[in-house]
Amino acid sequence: MSKSTLAFYTFDGLALSVNLNFFLVIFTDWCAVYYNETLDNSTKYDRIYVNYIQLYDMDMSPFEFPDWQDYDTVNDFFIRSLRPGSRPISSPEDLTVFVTPAECRILVLPMLPIDFSVILKDNNYLLSDLVGSRWGPTFVNGTMIIARLAPQDYHRYHAPMNGTVIDRIQMDGPIFSVNGAVFCIFLKI
Repeated sequence: MSKSTLAFYTFDGLALSVNLNFFLVIFTDWCAVYYNETLDNSTKYDRIYVNYIQLYDMDMSPFEFPDWQDYDTVNDFFIRSLRPGSRPISSPEDLTVFVTPAECRILVLPMLPIDFSVILKDNNYLLSDLVGSRWGPTFVNGTMIIARLAPQDYHRYHAPMNGTVIDRIQMDGPIFSVNGAVFCIFLKI
């Protein structure tokens, strides 16, 4: 899907002329049904074991339910819980230590200028779009961390350091992800 989407945007105007967003909405809706479908044992084997655990050589021992047969849907598998103590946090009281908020691919962008923009889910966002006009000035010259989950990753985010959530902004509009939400969380340290 991603290569075909890229092809549509490579040729100027092609995505608009074929109304690519229409197809992405249909595909997103299809995924919602497909990944939440209750599976029988043979389908579980193909959709969960073969397509994820075997393909990505996943170690299931850190999870609350390490047996892939315990998951009724692919979505249940994606949102699986960790066993308590399986991922200890390094130095939770030391504010100079920042750990990753998820199993993910990390991109760190230091010293963000006020006119900074980034492409997320094929959309271009200014810093002010991501954090809102209320918080924009606070994050100028700050650092942005983008944490991207891959299919083999544990699909939950955790607080990367001690702090207090002071605001949450949900971005409107289609982004064509599995869960359909992009949000920013602001921590006061």
